[in-house]
Amino acid sequence: MEALTKTHSVTLYNDDKLPFDYVIACLVIHCGHSMCQAEQCALQVHHNGKCNIVSGEFMEMLELKGKLDLLNLKTELNSYESNLRG
Repeated sequence: MEALTKTHSVTLYNDDKLPFDYVIACLVIHCGHSMCQAEQCALQVHHNGKCNIVSGEFMEMLELKGKLDLLNLKTELNSYESNLRG
C-alpha cells in the first residue's frame, strides 16, 4: 500500500464585509485562479460560509495564508492526508 502524503489547504471564510469583487480579485492575483474559478469560490463562500481555495505544500500555503490575512480575508490553514501526488 502506498504511503499517504500530507498536504495542506487554505480555507476562505465569509466575513459579510468585503466586497465580492475584492475577494475575486484577491483570488485571481494571489491564488492564481482564473476569473471563473475565483467567482465560483466566492459564490461558494457566500452561500456556504467557506471554501477550500487552494492546496499545496505547508510552507507555500502558510505564506499564501499570510498574504491573504494581510488583505483582510478570513482564512484558515488545514492539513489533511492524501494519497494523491501532484
